[in-house]
Amino acid sequence: MAELTVFGYLPGASFVHQRDARTKIAALAIFSAATLKATGAGLILLSLLAAGSLPAAHISVTSIFRELRYFGLLLIGMLMARAFFTPGNPLVASFPAGPTAEGLVSGALLCWRLLLIVSASLVLVASTATGHIRAAVQWFLAPVPLVPEKRVAAMMGLLIRLLPLVHREIHETLTAQRARCVQNRKNPFYRLKILLIPLMSRLFDRADNLILAMEARAYHETRTEPALHANFKDWLVLCTVAGAGLAAVLI
Repeated sequence: MAELTVFGYLPGASFVHQRDARTKIAALAIFSAATLKATGAGLILLSLLAAGSLPAAHISVTSIFRELRYFGLLLIGMLMARAFFTPGNPLVASFPAGPTAEGLVSGALLCWRLLLIVSASLVLVASTATGHIRAAVQWFLAPVPLVPEKRVAAMMGLLIRLLPLVHREIHETLTAQRARCVQNRKNPFYRLKILLIPLMSRLFDRADNLILAMEARAYHETRTEPALHANFKDWLVLCTVAGAGLAAVLI
């Protein structure tokens, strides 16, 4: 049986699960914009908001760190790049080509912002059914001229549904390689090559099977979407996120 991950919808009846998909998408957009502008105390405020929303969506912090461990390697790489290539005062005076204090602070803020945005996005994905996200995206894009909102919404729904599949394929490929002691090879480029080739092959096979299944079922982008209903609690959540975002930018 496939393992449940935070990259897919986790059914539940929590306060976050019951909110309208349009409210959560708008709140995510406001939260992300505020995260990109906030610094210091503002990021602490947004971190508290994100930390409170994770358990409300039945997402544990341990699962976040476990399933985003490879994303953590990317963050470490970005932190090191900012630390070494940002001009400023070197941390070691006798080593001017080393990391700088300004670069280290800039890199830490960048990683902090990205981690907050990813965490908020996982709350949306884990607490909202794919059909409701598709319907919300279609609702937002309907007034925009020259934009095929149904097609874009269908593509968004497929993307969200494929995220757990990609995660599972990576896990199965790594498990198969560990069974063959591939991790003992010293060359990291060789390990990366033998990971990507079978992984991409399996993903393309999955995509072909998905296309055939959709064609066999006469799939069309014009379909009946689930009804969306917003109430007072949705507006309260949106106003709370907007107020916290404004406060985070101003402080």
